[in-house]
Amino acid sequence: MLYLPHIMTARRKETKIAYSFIRFSSKRQELNSSVRRQTKITEDYAKEKGLILDKKTRLFALKVSGHTGDHIAKGSALGGFLEAAKQNQIPAGTALLVEKIDRLSRLKPMDAVTLFLDILRCGIEIHTIGDRQVFTEDNVNSDISRLHISIGGLFTAHRYSADLGERVAFAWGEKREAARNGEIATAKLPYWLKAEGRRMVNGRMRGGNIVQIPERVAVVRLIFELRKLGLGKHLIKGALNGERKVRIARELNVQRTPPFGRSKVWNDSSVQAILHNPACIGIYQPHRSMNKRRKPIGDPIENYFPAIIDRDTFNLCQVKSEVKRGRVSDRVSNLFTGLLFDGYTGAKMIYSDKGVKKGDKYRYLYSDAPRLQNGARTCGWKYSDFEAHFLDYVAKINWKNVATKAQSLASSELRKKLHAAAEELVSLQAQDKNFAATTVMGSISKAAVELNNKVVQRLEKLEAEIKVLRQKLAGTKKDTMTGAEIKRLVKQGDFTSRHRLRVELYEQIERVELFPNGYRHKEKGMKFEYTNPTFLVRFKSASRQVIRCEGKLTFVVITAG
Repeated sequence: MLYLPHIMTARRKETKIAYSFIRFSSKRQELNSSVRRQTKITEDYAKEKGLILDKKTRLFALKVSGHTGDHIAKGSALGGFLEAAKQNQIPAGTALLVEKIDRLSRLKPMDAVTLFLDILRCGIEIHTIGDRQVFTEDNVNSDISRLHISIGGLFTAHRYSADLGERVAFAWGEKREAARNGEIATAKLPYWLKAEGRRMVNGRMRGGNIVQIPERVAVVRLIFELRKLGLGKHLIKGALNGERKVRIARELNVQRTPPFGRSKVWNDSSVQAILHNPACIGIYQPHRSMNKRRKPIGDPIENYFPAIIDRDTFNLCQVKSEVKRGRVSDRVSNLFTGLLFDGYTGAKMIYSDKGVKKGDKYRYLYSDAPRLQNGARTCGWKYSDFEAHFLDYVAKINWKNVATKAQSLASSELRKKLHAAAEELVSLQAQDKNFAATTVMGSISKAAVELNNKVVQRLEKLEAEIKVLRQKLAGTKKDTMTGAEIKRLVKQGDFTSRHRLRVELYEQIERVELFPNGYRHKEKGMKFEYTNPTFLVRFKSASRQVIRCEGKLTFVVITAG
């Protein structure tokens, strides 16, 4: 069952409880104090109507579009509110206050109306402050005009967003065409360049030139020179006591080179972004946002930016990146790459290694939720503490039993897929054989030929699939590690041991969900609540275990599956 610690449940008072939902989608609205304005009008409205406004539990969707559905996605404030209402965690009759109906949604009309009705079906009232409308399940059912008002408002909101998107897309299309004719398309330039001489013409900045920022250009050239000395984001640099392995980002930090952007230090990701940016050789690649991803649109524009790196150097660094092979570290720093998730939001846990700070190696796990969901709370766990707890847990359980169950389930699923593929193969071979017999007997139609071509293509694809399935099935029959072997790998801690341990974890574990600030869960009428850091391990065998951490010890508190 979903648990929302920030929402009080079962508040039984005669006066209605109200929650405010505040949303805006653009940076300009943030600068124009949209939050303060919406907050004030909801407080004034609640006071006017005699509602108790829960000021501790405001539902925010800041810089989130109501057109894409991100404001109701899993982990969002409104999405969590609706889920809690569906599970009766929020009393019926509670009021949800919004400035206008378009703050609630700008989705397509059918999706928006579904959201609107879902909220009402949970017994939640929707108050639109701008037009002083109150929508409830009862008054919408008894007065069809209220439904017309809501549908009209939601349709208008969606149409406005759709039209605005089309106008913006058209404007950017014009800018891209202007860029191909030598004009500056946007003031957003690479960190080592700036625009000079721009002026306002008919409400739009035009003219001007793109010029270099000398001190930053020098940094970019230094990065490329460092890359030429070694592979990947690492380089081999001569030192007085021999050669040592150094990261480019760390070398820049040691030299106290000022970083670009808002970061206070250089990171590997920022170095990689520069090394792979074609703007270094003067190329501008226009992009367009599609399905929340930036995708190239049109051909690259040559000589749009001043080139600061020669093409031979740029291409050489790209080749070095592509041919990089083998391990570049003397140890496996993160045992859990790709396995860790934020238990509260479902977002990935990011591993961060910022080097040594105050005499201690700074390695941390933090949630990616704030980047993906505006308003989401962050949570973190010191990596060394989590790894110690996890390895203590692994050394205690019957690993052989866990691994055998996972392999048995995997092999069972593969056998089912292999059986189904084999049956389909026999059927298709029979169709192909019948077609061959038909061709001997006489002429056949064009449609029959096309159908048989599809059968032959599917046969070839199916044979390849069966080969892969048999290889995977053979892979599930290998011997699994025993608990003693796991303990030995944990104790040794060298590169080879940690690498083998990581491979074993990947083969047996589906995901690990982290709850650094405590764990709350209800299941089969039982309530589990732990204030200590907790993590949940989901094995590929479909079983799961909840582990509570206390001091340096771990305790398995829930086993299921």
